[in-house]
Amino acid sequence: MDVCLPVYGSATARKFARKLWNTLKLEIFQPTDPLTEEYALKTTQVLIQTIHSEDSQGSDDIEGLAKEASDECIHILKEPEKSQAKPAMKVLCAFVSTTRKLNIVYRDS
Repeated sequence: MDVCLPVYGSATARKFARKLWNTLKLEIFQPTDPLTEEYALKTTQVLIQTIHSEDSQGSDDIEGLAKEASDECIHILKEPEKSQAKPAMKVLCAFVSTTRKLNIVYRDS
């Protein structure tokens, strides 16, 4: 997927972004092994980079997806003792380290 997403481009990535995120989220929050979790985090970064690529038109839907996912993780982090807090932090770190444009979305929210 890491290779395919940029090739298909931002329009296709936007079309399937929520479905992909729901699948990747499962592999991050309930990984079968550490390698699967690592790959899912990397693919999440590629998905975000692709939908926020320079040729993308900056759809509200994409900002909504990134915001929804980060809000979900922040909500989980309100109870840091829970088992999902660590994966939530990993997702947020992956999002924030992905693109400058996304950092602006987070900072302004």
